[in-house]
Amino acid sequence: MLNVFSRQASLVSHNTILTLGHMAITLKEVQHTQQAILARFQQRLGEPPSPLDILIINQIGCMLISNLVRSID
Repeated sequence: MLNVFSRQASLVSHNTILTLGHMAITLKEVQHTQQAILARFQQRLGEPPSPLDILIINQIGCMLISNLVRSID
C-alpha cells in the first residue's frame, strides 16, 4: 500500500512540474507568470535532490527557448 501511495505522489509531482512548465510557456505574455514559476522551480531544484530535478531543468530550458523564439520574431 505504501508503494502505491509513493508512486501516486511521484506521479502528482511529475505532472505538477509539467503543468507549471507548460503554463509558463503558454502564459509568457502575462506579466510575472514566468518569473513566479521560475522562482518556484528554483526553490524546489535540489532541495532535496531528486529524480524530478532533471524534469525541472528540462522545463526551465523550454521556458528559455520559448523566450528566444519570441526575441527572434
